[in-house]
This record gives sequence, structure tokens and C-alpha cells, in this order.
Amino acid sequence: MEQKQKRKKRKTPLKTPKKSAFLLFLQDQKAKILKKKPNLSGKEISKEGSKIWKKLSNQEKEKYKKKAREEQEKINEEINKSEKNGLESSSTSESEQEKKIPKTRSKFKIPKSVPLEKPLSPYRLFMIDTQKKNLEEFKGISVGEYSKKMSQKWIKLPEEEKKKFFDESKRQKENFQKLLKQNENQQI
Repeated sequence: MEQKQKRKKRKTPLKTPKKSAFLLFLQDQKAKILKKKPNLSGKEISKEGSKIWKKLSNQEKEKYKKKAREEQEKINEEINKSEKNGLESSSTSESEQEKKIPKTRSKFKIPKSVPLEKPLSPYRLFMIDTQKKNLEEFKGISVGEYSKKMSQKWIKLPEEEKKKFFDESKRQKENFQKLLKQNENQQI
């Protein structure tokens, strides 16, 4: 909550995503691609467009590159105009906003010197512990499939092996509770 209150206007210009020649080309070709193959997903449309793009001559690609530069210049001009207008009108409103922001913080103040991280669950500790080993084994599968396989491994894991993860999770919870109590004592 406090971060939202302290947020200030940017002094540096916003970075906008650059319009690429390929994206402009894809916009033009999307309807044609969908006429030939109407059931394609967005990803598949991009792949088809990429195949066509690779076959284009440099002269044809240059048309889209020029168009992309022109569109990017228009975007940059609009940003510059809006920033000039925004800076002129925001100088008074910023000081007014600061007056309205209450100075009180939440009931539980956490010292900035003490990073307070929530304790991890035993399953999450297991995931972190086995992640490096499993990346090679499950290379090339989706995140959802990876999660399912890891869940199955966790279920099949013997209780003796799970115990170390439960113990570590319990230790983290106890440390977290101690830090919370220390923090409450500092408030009083």
C-alpha cells in the first residue's frame, strides 16, 4: 500500500514496444492465412506468417520496414506530446496529492532491514530441490505437464523422504512466527 502512495510520475519517457516489420506484415497476411486454414491458433498463424515472410524478397520486406519506422515515429511523437502536456499540468496536482496521503502505516510495521519471507510448503521445497534434476528429464514439455509429473512424483515419494521437506517447512514457519513476534514487540 505504501508503495502505491509513494509512486511518482516518470521523468524519463515511456518505452514503447517497437513496431516490427514482421508484425505489420503478419497483420496484412492474417486474413489470407485464415482463409486457407481457418482453425489455426494465434501461434500457428505466426508460424505460417513466418514461413511466408522468409520467402519474401528484400525489396518486399523493405516496404514493411519503412512502414514500421513511420509508425514508430508517429508513436514517439504522440508520447512526446502527451509527456509535455502531462508535465505542465502535473506539477500542482502532485503536491496536492501528497497533502491528501495519510502518513499512518499499517498496524504491523516491518523493519526494512529484516526481509520477511513467507515460509514455503513442503511440496514447494520438494519442487525447488528437484528442479535441476528434473529439467533434463522433462525437457520440452509444457508447464502444466511438468506440474502434473512433479505432483505424481511427490505422491509416490516415500514418507521418509518427504519428512525432510516437512521438517524444513516447519523450521521456516517457526522462524517466520518469531520474526512476526519481534516485529509486534517493536511496535509497542
